[in-house]
Amino acid sequence: MTIVQKKSNSHGGGPMPRHGAWAADGFGVYDGGIALCLGVIAFALVAIIGVLPTGIRVQKDNREDTIINQEGLLLVEAIRSGSRGLDYLTNYFDTITVSISWASPIFSTLPD
Repeated sequence: MTIVQKKSNSHGGGPMPRHGAWAADGFGVYDGGIALCLGVIAFALVAIIGVLPTGIRVQKDNREDTIINQEGLLLVEAIRSGSRGLDYLTNYFDTITVSISWASPIFSTLPD
């Protein structure tokens, strides 16, 4: 015959509590803090992912504007100063029209 002795808690007989004598069925202090941190991190990730496409589009637009401005300045300086060695620039344009007005020069580019 075998005798099995049941483990008991400090309150007498019955099952042992899961996390100690103070544990309740809901969230504890540490569990609630971890859940709150995970919620804040999830909210921040959703906000970052939501703003990301706008940031990429703005970066692309700024890069294109910078390239256009730099190429325009190169071309205007080449025309103004009569630079030599820049003969290849005419390969990128159908026509170059310079008007005598206070407005900026108009350049026509090759269609894609």
